[in-house]
Amino acid sequence: MNIRWVARYLFHLLFLLYVSVILPAIDTAEINPHLLQPELLGRGGAFTGHDHGYLAALTNPARLAVIPGEATYFSSTSWLHSNIDSLIPAFLSLLSGQATDSTRPALDTVLSNNGLGFGTALGGGYYGDGLGIGVNVASDIFFFGRSFPNEIFGSITTDIRATFALAYSFELDPVLLSLGVAFEPFYRIHTSFSERENARLIEQYFKIDTTNSINFLTSQNTLYGSGAAFHAGLLLEILQQFTVSVILRDIGDTRIEYSRTSLQNLIHQLNRLALPKAAPRGTEGHIDSGQYIFPTDLRVGLAYHPEWEVGVVLAPLFVIEVGELDLLLKRPVGFNILHALHLGAQMNIDDEIFLQVGLNQGQLTFGTGFDSGIFEIHGAWFGRVINDPQEYLTSHGLLIHFQFRN
Repeated sequence: MNIRWVARYLFHLLFLLYVSVILPAIDTAEINPHLLQPELLGRGGAFTGHDHGYLAALTNPARLAVIPGEATYFSSTSWLHSNIDSLIPAFLSLLSGQATDSTRPALDTVLSNNGLGFGTALGGGYYGDGLGIGVNVASDIFFFGRSFPNEIFGSITTDIRATFALAYSFELDPVLLSLGVAFEPFYRIHTSFSERENARLIEQYFKIDTTNSINFLTSQNTLYGSGAAFHAGLLLEILQQFTVSVILRDIGDTRIEYSRTSLQNLIHQLNRLALPKAAPRGTEGHIDSGQYIFPTDLRVGLAYHPEWEVGVVLAPLFVIEVGELDLLLKRPVGFNILHALHLGAQMNIDDEIFLQVGLNQGQLTFGTGFDSGIFEIHGAWFGRVINDPQEYLTSHGLLIHFQFRN
């Protein structure tokens, strides 16, 4: 493998970045619930790290070239969005469908500040030895707003995607260079509730009178459709202690071919074990290609990962990463430079116990985990920024992840 080939590969990556930045789409950015992983958010949301399995393919596919292959038989992640001070009363109110005089202030505080919701992700596959292949499903329910019960928005998102990735590494002593690409075809269903639609939902579920509500089932509030994402990554490991990571996700903006329907029609189709047919181009239900996208994201990170033997093997990780290209370019109201920054520290003790702390988009994060070699469990308290079309807000929550692998 010669240097000229490497230079040509890097040139192509830079050209794709140039096209995606100079020719941006006029669109609405979508949120990817698959990225809600405690191992990532616990260390400040940094993609640069020594991940294995699905996380390697999810963050930087180049890492697949330097990790041994392993099968993930079952992986599950669950999360809860909420302000931790009001977490229990607000979530219990949501589960019970009762907003009493004592719990309504908790709901108002949570929904008016950083939202309330929950979700889960499931998956499995084979990752490592230069190859990644798997299937993952994620679903997220999220409500937020300005004042409960009349100024609340909501969304329900389900994303099903397959991952196919290839990676290769070669040595340029004392440097190890790895390159990787990933292809992800996916199908999404996304329902967005307006204030008036959400008011009807609150009336029915919480038995609270609201003003100016409309039927959320018959409104044309549900999008469904498919797309395909391309990602590429580069890892440069120096002296086995420093890693430079360059990650380009959703190259050229990942466009979603959406159609629009009512939630009632979608539920009817699902009850028949079917999906609504895509609306023909030019009809009322068709959404113009490129109106909804996953925007291109360039992430550049630097990690320091020595190994210390002091009776036990300690493998710390310190990482700084800059990303969120879409926010940097558009600078929505409420944006500050911290929202593009990810700082993290992690301590790996004997490859079994993990302790994490970080700063994710200006929000403090903590994480911990245990790896037995076959079974893993990780948890994190996180904060992040959500750039929703209705409002730019910070959200906090808890995540837990476990998986079985060989």
